[in-house]
Amino acid sequence: MTEEDFKLLIEQNLRIWQCTVLRITYNAEDADEAVQQALIAAWNKRHSFGFRAKPSSWICRIAINKACNIIRKRQRDTQRHLDYADRQSHDNNLLDKLREAIILLPEPSREIIVTAIAHDLNADKCAVLLNCSSGIFYRKLKKAKKQLKKIMEEL
Repeated sequence: MTEEDFKLLIEQNLRIWQCTVLRITYNAEDADEAVQQALIAAWNKRHSFGFRAKPSSWICRIAINKACNIIRKRQRDTQRHLDYADRQSHDNNLLDKLREAIILLPEPSREIIVTAIAHDLNADKCAVLLNCSSGIFYRKLKKAKKQLKKIMEEL
């Protein structure tokens, strides 16, 4: 198939391909994208076309396949966005629950948790801030974590 044959084929069939694909995608931009991808694919594979079908039918089939690929990609993207939103919602609910649980901790335990987590300090620096040894800090932190876990389970 020569370049002139290909151009003539496009001129004669472009509108048909676009309408066919539009019935699949229900979106003019996606339909145009599918037809464009089909034309590029057909041009790149023109040497392997065996003329078992009409060239216009061959390109139409490629366009239909490209449209189906676009729809599948759109569905995957939509599902990914929904999954992400669900995870974000769950994470936000969990953070709200954690904040509430920290507020309900007794003051000494809350101070340990906030110092260790919120300030992102290592044990030695936390111990200095709280005027205790690292060993005592670890024990207090372990106790505060247990209390926090218990409150989280009750919420």
